[in-house]
Amino acid sequence: MTGAMYCEILGNNLLPSIRALKMGRGWVFQHDNDPKHTARITKEWLCNKHIKVLAWPSQSPDLNPIENLWRELKLRVSQRQPRNLTDLEKICVEEWAKIPPAVCANLVKNYRKHQTEVECSPSSENSEQHNLLEQLQSRYRQMEERITCPICIDNHIKLVFQCGHASCIDCSAALKTCPICRQTIRERIQLFV
Repeated sequence: MTGAMYCEILGNNLLPSIRALKMGRGWVFQHDNDPKHTARITKEWLCNKHIKVLAWPSQSPDLNPIENLWRELKLRVSQRQPRNLTDLEKICVEEWAKIPPAVCANLVKNYRKHQTEVECSPSSENSEQHNLLEQLQSRYRQMEERITCPICIDNHIKLVFQCGHASCIDCSAALKTCPICRQTIRERIQLFV
C-alpha cells in the first residue's frame, strides 16, 4: 500500500468516523512508523486536515492493542479459508462481528502489563520513549473509560444513544434521558451484535 492509498483510506474512513462520533478536536491519531504512515504525502495530508498525530519513536515496541485485535481477526479469517476477494471481505465482516467485547476489554487491560515491561527495559530511559508511554497511558485510560458504562462502572457499554453517549444494557433500560447531556433518549443503537 502506498502513502496515497493510505490517505484515501483515511479520507474515506477516519474523517467520517470523527464526525459521526462527535469527537471534536480533543483527540490524537495514532499510527506507527510504517512507511505509508511516514510518507511525505501522508504527513502533508494529516497536517492539511489539522489532525494531531501521536509521536511514535523508531524501534518502539508495539503497544497498540489494535495490532492484537488484527491478529485475532487474521486467525479467525484464515481458519475459514476464503477462496476469493469477495469471500474474504464477507468472512472478515462476519468474523469481526463475532469478536466479543471482552476481547477488546482484555486488550486494554493487558496494556498495563506491556507498559510495565517496557518501563523496566533498559531502553526506557530514552525521554522520547518516556513521553510516548505517558501519552499512551492517558489514551488507554480514556479507552477504558469509553468501554465501561459511566453509570454503573461495572458493565461494558453495549448501547449508544443518538447524542453519542452510551451505557450498558441494564442501565439503559431505566433511562429516559442521557445522564451526561440530559437529552431525551429517542434511539438506542446496539454495539457488538
